[in-house]
Amino acid sequence: MSSTAPASGDHRRVRSHRGLVCHDLILSNGLRLLVLPTCGVPTVEVRLNLPFARHRRSDAAAMELLSATVMAAGGHGVAERLADHGGECEVMVDPENLTFSAGALVTGLPDILDTLATALGSPDYTVDQLDRARGRLLRGRPAEATESPGARVWGPPAPAPAGELLDVTPDEVGGVHRKVLRPQGAVLCVAGDVDVDAVVTSVKATFGVWTGPSGEAPRLDLPPRRFPEPSVVERSGDRDNGTGLFLEAPSVPLRHPDHAALHLANLMVAGCFPGRLVQALRQREGLAYSVRSTMHKLRRSDWISISCSGPFTDPAELMETTRVTLTELADRGPRPGELDAVRRYAVGVNRTAARGTGSLAHAVTAYAAHGVSPLWMLAAGERYAGVTEDDVHRVLRSHFTPDRFGGVLTTGRPMSVKSGNTEGVNS
Repeated sequence: MSSTAPASGDHRRVRSHRGLVCHDLILSNGLRLLVLPTCGVPTVEVRLNLPFARHRRSDAAAMELLSATVMAAGGHGVAERLADHGGECEVMVDPENLTFSAGALVTGLPDILDTLATALGSPDYTVDQLDRARGRLLRGRPAEATESPGARVWGPPAPAPAGELLDVTPDEVGGVHRKVLRPQGAVLCVAGDVDVDAVVTSVKATFGVWTGPSGEAPRLDLPPRRFPEPSVVERSGDRDNGTGLFLEAPSVPLRHPDHAALHLANLMVAGCFPGRLVQALRQREGLAYSVRSTMHKLRRSDWISISCSGPFTDPAELMETTRVTLTELADRGPRPGELDAVRRYAVGVNRTAARGTGSLAHAVTAYAAHGVSPLWMLAAGERYAGVTEDDVHRVLRSHFTPDRFGGVLTTGRPMSVKSGNTEGVNS
């Protein structure tokens, strides 16, 4: 499945896979538009993905306030307008993207597009709007904000200190808006019971005046990472909050030949309930824990993340169980039937997502933003079908050995000093 985006202008590319059609074009201002017509329920889902990586430390406070107020800029009130059409909306921010998400009866689409385009193209922030946003953001925040343990590994940068949020002016937020929220590199997806030509005409009319600085939007370049044994952060007197282990290792890009095998290997570790690490901890700890292994993608890098949190009795035993589980998988590979089980799970998850208009719109937008075909998810089952046990064993050896992972262990409980349990841990 080709991943090439259409040329800028009125040239429309039509993609299809197993009955789903995606109309793909790039407007003259650089905004990429994806339209997925579906029949049946008279609803519509809209997603807009914008590059939003912090590229300068001094912009942190203004960008945080921007993400909290952009849909209220100028008093446009997209949420209030959508309520009349049985809809809702939200703004989501991750380390590299700002994503606007809305769903409503199809009669609400003109209001969604008009309000969104106006808020993006004509930023107008007021002191009252920023004060209300500051009140929400500062509620419960310490004067000097610090990174959460997980954020040290794969999460966003630490939030801006309270003092910096208080000093930001409407002009500063507007300036960052015009610099960062630009149509170039943005992806707009409209999915639902819609007429494609009408959507294209409406988007051109409403978003055509949205402009921004030429060239690629600023992005955050992560520094090169080293992967030592997890460091230990002890929280004295904080036993009630339990223990958290956060690990990360490099992965491969979506188009890499090993990506499908690596995805299935990740499920075997802790990507679904029957995962090996999930089972190992369940046998000892019952269900009083959270364990998850995920593959996640940034615009210029790819990562495998493992997180374990809960009231673990001995933090060193948690690390040892994780190490033993990863070592066993890398040494011995899948058990009989294990590959088929995770393959069925992966295919089922994708099919379920493809049946929901909202989840489909979200996936299509994300894949397009990362430079692969918008319908990449729909062909995943074909890629998984070609993965063998030897393929999975090979990527387990190359990507899931304990020495590839680094991260942090946070705990308020004493570490055991049994031989081997804390070997290689930097306190």
